Amino acid sequence: MTEAHVFQQHITRLRKTTAATLEAENYDALAIYAGTAQQYFADDRDIAFKPTPHFSHWCPLRTTGHTLLVRGDERPVLFLRDQPNYWIDDEVVLDPFWADNFTIASSDDLVATLRKSHTAWIGPEVEWLPQHIDRNPEPLRSRLDAVRSLKSEYEIACISAANRIARRGHACLHECFVAGESEFAMHLAYLQATRQTDDELPYPTIIALDDKAAVLHYQHKRRDLRNGKVLLADCGASVRGYAADVTRTWTSKAAPPLFVELLQAMERVQQELCAAARSDVPFYDLHYQAHEKIATLLIETQLLRDVSCDEAIAGGLSKIFFPHGLGHLLGLQTHDVGGERLPCPYAKPLLPVFANMRFKGKLAVDEVITIEPGIYFIPMLLDQQRDNPRLNHPLIDTLRPCGGIRIEDNLHIKEDTAVNLTRLD
Repeated sequence: MTEAHVFQQHITRLRKTTAATLEAENYDALAIYAGTAQQYFADDRDIAFKPTPHFSHWCPLRTTGHTLLVRGDERPVLFLRDQPNYWIDDEVVLDPFWADNFTIASSDDLVATLRKSHTAWIGPEVEWLPQHIDRNPEPLRSRLDAVRSLKSEYEIACISAANRIARRGHACLHECFVAGESEFAMHLAYLQATRQTDDELPYPTIIALDDKAAVLHYQHKRRDLRNGKVLLADCGASVRGYAADVTRTWTSKAAPPLFVELLQAMERVQQELCAAARSDVPFYDLHYQAHEKIATLLIETQLLRDVSCDEAIAGGLSKIFFPHGLGHLLGLQTHDVGGERLPCPYAKPLLPVFANMRFKGKLAVDEVITIEPGIYFIPMLLDQQRDNPRLNHPLIDTLRPCGGIRIEDNLHIKEDTAVNLTRLD
């Protein structure tokens, strides 16, 4: 099946679901704005532009000022920005593989068109919108978000391609780590290996040596530290706006044996959790299983003592070492929309370990999720427990310089299984 045919199927699906959504919300039409360039406060420098995600759901154009108009199940109209710009290269390139699915029009005709129907607007607000236009109505946005949570064949292909690029980058990072490179040098090598710029990546690279692996969204790139004992690399890639979100942790020969043991065990835990993901499984269950496995590992390695697995979870002890959620939806946004659903029926009490979950529903066919368990030695959280006898602080203190462990794959949910897009050959 050709790329153009897969994209055409994607648009056909969107036309059908959007028509039903507009009818349910009593709108004649939907206008989705790509957005305009924004500048930093008190500066004339533009922030890197990323289109409104709902626009990217329909159209892979990455330039500013365009508007997509969808009316019922009619052929959608793409109103292109016409104003020339000699400050930047903002050329509009219409690739036939996607452009043939739209009627192309000039933005000069947009306002007059909008005045003719009861239209909902999705995207940044602009001064020239007619007053009667409903701007970003929440009920409509929620319905559109729900559609985005289930991926088409085109979207899965984009996420899969992004994962292949990210996997190439991570292989390069491992080589750099073995060679003793700095965080800064590894960042540059990752960009070279993926052939993507900082702005093209779905999120800034997290390249953390040793203690900085305990910072969940570590943002710096140290130039002076080399020959690290541990590397935690959370680095993605994007294809037509769709993200890969991949994390790997490696150790050198200088890492403490106990930390190496923890990493090997966490690699097994992560793959067991991936194997348990499938349609109709409540994500609460998977998240709780992650805490059961991590608490058991902490007890077996004597990092926790004189406590059972259930007590460690109920008392929030496992959460000290694993403070974030097990995963999230993935798509046009790294933390994609549609995951903050009403909690589904759940047999166990809603314990503190569920506090930071980004996904709360049952897994569904054609969702793409991340599975990313971790064990971290975070000074702030550990110091708050300094007087807790159930934490083996002398042993924990030997591992603090190692920072932490996180392993993350991207899974395409199927009915009876899940396809690991990150580890596909």
